[in-house]
Amino acid sequence: MKKFRSFFYLLIASSLLLYGLPRFQHNGLDTLSGGFAIIWTFFAFLVIGSHLYDLLGVKNESDHKVETVKQQQKLRASRY
Repeated sequence: MKKFRSFFYLLIASSLLLYGLPRFQHNGLDTLSGGFAIIWTFFAFLVIGSHLYDLLGVKNESDHKVETVKQQQKLRASRY
C-alpha cells in the first residue's frame, strides 16, 4: 500500500512539473516570477526524488547492510 501511495504522489508531482514548467517565464533571478519558477522547479524535483528514493527501496538496502555488519560484530565479540 505504501508503494502505491508513493507511486501515486510521484505521478502527481511529475504531472504538475510537466504542466507548470512550460508555462513559467525563466528570466533568471532578475524578476520575482523568475525566482519563483526556479525555486518551484527545485522543490518539484525534490519531491520527485524523494518518492523515487522510496520506490527504489534504497533505505531498505542500507538497513539490511547495517544488520549484517551488526551480526558480524556480535560474532566477533562472542569469540573472545
